Amino acid sequence: MRRTAGIEKEIVTILGGQEWRDPEEIDELLPTDPKAALRLQLTRLHTIKRRYERGAVKDARKRTRALIKTIDRLHQQIEDAPTLLKLSLGLVDLGRRLDPNRKRKQAIDAFLSELRRQCEARLSNLPRSGRIKLECARSAHYLICCYTMGKPTSSENSPFRNITGLLYEHVTGKFDRELKRACEKILRVKANTLGTF
Repeated sequence: MRRTAGIEKEIVTILGGQEWRDPEEIDELLPTDPKAALRLQLTRLHTIKRRYERGAVKDARKRTRALIKTIDRLHQQIEDAPTLLKLSLGLVDLGRRLDPNRKRKQAIDAFLSELRRQCEARLSNLPRSGRIKLECARSAHYLICCYTMGKPTSSENSPFRNITGLLYEHVTGKFDRELKRACEKILRVKANTLGTF
């Protein structure tokens, strides 16, 4: 693996090979120095890598499944609780005539159902292994769009693909220049949204 300073220098060289934006054109919320922007993107990518490493994702799946089981058990325990306890807690649906509000039982059921639904959604949306590649492509797209006059393209040896590969190498320590699918996916997503970010 190359030293990270060498990778950073190579990215700045690639960016510098393109026509720079006038600093006055750069959004005031963005760093005006591309090197500072690169460092911010690298920090973001390293944070994402820690969050989405295989062990972290596996642990998140395990904990989310355990929470779903706990929600199901709690729901069942409420249903199986003694009637007097449920009556005193306002958890028995007595019908509209005896309990016109029926809000507590409905609120608890709604809360548990929503919590379970969100856990299931989170479980199905946990990232796969390609997440780091996509985030590197997103960062490369950001750097090119915000700091150069160039337009990112996914052609072989394009600055976009080269910077994506260098960012991936910096973050993972693995050399992988073939990030075509990640780059093309980011270009498709960006083409379907307004603005660059």
